[in-house]
Amino acid sequence: MEDLPEPVTIAKSRIKSREVSESSLMPEGLLNGLQEPDVRSLFLYLRRTEELP
Repeated sequence: MEDLPEPVTIAKSRIKSREVSESSLMPEGLLNGLQEPDVRSLFLYLRRTEELP
């Protein structure tokens, strides 16, 4: 398994500006090949707040 880099934390005071993107980071059509239960599972996974082991 590939090693992932450690998360980087940036203090809010160091952020000069933020803006809302007009486009999604999710590629267009990504969900087209998935069945409804798989889409539900994906969104449940993305909403998790605790880390997985």
